[in-house]
Amino acid sequence: MTQSYRFSNIQQTSQPGGFWLVSATLEETPETANIGAVFHIKGHPEVSLTLFQTHTNHLQLLSQQPLPERLLCSQTPIELIQESDDAMPMDVFHHQNSVLLLGADLGIAPLLHLARQASNRATGVSTLALLQATENFPFMVKPARFMLGSMPAEAIGCCPLLEDWKIPNRLASITGLPGCFDGSLLELFGFWLEHESQQRHMQSKVLNEWQIVAFLDSENLQACRDLIQAYDWIKLTGIEIPSR
Repeated sequence: MTQSYRFSNIQQTSQPGGFWLVSATLEETPETANIGAVFHIKGHPEVSLTLFQTHTNHLQLLSQQPLPERLLCSQTPIELIQESDDAMPMDVFHHQNSVLLLGADLGIAPLLHLARQASNRATGVSTLALLQATENFPFMVKPARFMLGSMPAEAIGCCPLLEDWKIPNRLASITGLPGCFDGSLLELFGFWLEHESQQRHMQSKVLNEWQIVAFLDSENLQACRDLIQAYDWIKLTGIEIPSR
């Protein structure tokens, strides 16, 4: 069932990497955060947006294209269409599982939204994030402060906002961005899987299971499912995000 929202006071600001952050005021406070949902403006299906954050009736969305100027000057409310019913399960953080967040391109926005919730979890539970940009990231890549033995040595860049929330993270780039793992997110995920599996074999005590939450396109989601088939200590929640 398609949902729609009416909003006004639209503003957009350019972000690093060719992204745009769209801010607006909703006429009504949404019942759910719609984490992982994909939106478009009525009459402009070519511009996909994903949820970055909400605060009461204030909304922030991430896009890889700017909205037409006339929408920013509109004196009447604009209709925001939610394209799918794909939604984030509410109990992702209700268990004592460690959590790995995966996100690429427009999937970075819901990853950050969920990461902010994860930052409030119990300190004894691990949270990690892996991100990929096809071209550039919507933030300035900075050297990581948190060391990660489960990551390749050349992967030293991070998302500063995630580190502010005390969430270790690493970046993948197929275009050779400095500080990033030189390869795809799936390759970086595979590197982590192998390292974590080895650690589990070496440990005598029972380790926490991992909940993988992935905001990726359909092809990469299926590749994730294929990768984890041999690991019974992983549960995957996948939310499909368009590649552009």
